[in-house]
Amino acid sequence: MKKIRELQDRDVRTLLLYEKVMDWVVRIREITQSFRYQESEGWSKKIWKSSVMVPALIARGNSQFYLAVERESYRNALNKTKETQALLEKAFESGYMSQATFEALNEGTVEIIKMTMKMMNKVKIEIEGKQKHA
Repeated sequence: MKKIRELQDRDVRTLLLYEKVMDWVVRIREITQSFRYQESEGWSKKIWKSSVMVPALIARGNSQFYLAVERESYRNALNKTKETQALLEKAFESGYMSQATFEALNEGTVEIIKMTMKMMNKVKIEIEGKQKHA
């Protein structure tokens, strides 16, 4: 794999996407902690495991100087966001949260999906530009 970006200190905490994802994860944690005790090993654990991967994958992508790896990390973050969205929907349908709570979480989820796709497209354009100059 060819290096096509200068190695630099890229602090993920400066990304608006990362801030939104961290807020989203905190809200998810607060909500899943209110699930019935017997579900703590069910829905809440599944939702928590998939949601906490999103900021980790965004951080991994942001730290890359290989554009293909950065793009792949964002793609994986997008997949985990969509997985979390599906789990939240199932938890709502099963009566573990109110419609207002679900709608607020889902709105945040959709925003994260859109922002992650923009990050992927930005990297794609950068890759295509580098390939033209190669």
